[in-house]
Amino acid sequence: ISNIVLSLITAFCLSSCSDMTDWMEYSDSGTEKYNQEKYLEAEKLYDIAYENIHFGLFLDKEGLAALTTNMAANYRALAKYEKAEKFYLEALELWGDTVGKEHENYATIANNISLFYEQSGQLDKALEMANESLRIRKSIYGEVSEDVVISHRSLSLIYIEKNDLLNAIKHGKKALSLAQKGFNNKSEIVASSELSLGRAYRYNGDISNATKHISKAASVYEMHFPNITRSGSTLNELALIQKNNEDYKNANENFNKALNIYSKIYSYPHPYVAIVYENLANNYWDWGKGSD
Repeated sequence: ISNIVLSLITAFCLSSCSDMTDWMEYSDSGTEKYNQEKYLEAEKLYDIAYENIHFGLFLDKEGLAALTTNMAANYRALAKYEKAEKFYLEALELWGDTVGKEHENYATIANNISLFYEQSGQLDKALEMANESLRIRKSIYGEVSEDVVISHRSLSLIYIEKNDLLNAIKHGKKALSLAQKGFNNKSEIVASSELSLGRAYRYNGDISNATKHISKAASVYEMHFPNITRSGSTLNELALIQKNNEDYKNANENFNKALNIYSKIYSYPHPYVAIVYENLANNYWDWGKGSD
């Protein structure tokens, strides 16, 4: 009898280990595709990982928390917002249960949810989650850390949407100041903070400061990070300033550059692509080339 029991235990353990390796391999592959901004491929791999993780003998709740966090971010990148919200909330609950609500992972998912709420127009919820994320991150890292910079950027973006532009600029300045203290000026964290502050200035009508910061960001992205989403976002922001300054030729060039970057990343209909097409059409119209 003992041999039968031992055999069963061994079989269960082997099955469980096999299932764990299986879902982790799919999850890691999904994350690799996500980091390459190949979101449709990542979606397929994450879906398999999510299905497989529930087949193991023991449910790895922390592993599931990490997986659902990544799935939610990927669905947000795909503009599949209902699915994104489902997995964000599942991840938030899982991180709270496994590592607690003062942990860096909980702060990360809180920040990500704040950006989701900002995109879906739930601005009060966005502000609440972003402030909670910032509070936790400052308690863990102090002021100068990449995560604290990211939280200030998130708050700047949310305040833009709330039309509280003084607070948007305040958090944009804080993000850039901290990024410059802790990182090289040619790093992506500094470039994205330049973009964030420049966007806040643009919405506030301070075109001089907007141009200064967005141009700095564009220079770094063009030289060091030319084919990522934020590079396209920076060019779109710069082109909007040029359009408003009636510099239609350069605006046209930068809108097309942004469109080229987005089209390589998003091989399917995506709001970012639609926004740039609309901006490009408006630029042609204002340029007097509406028939083009």
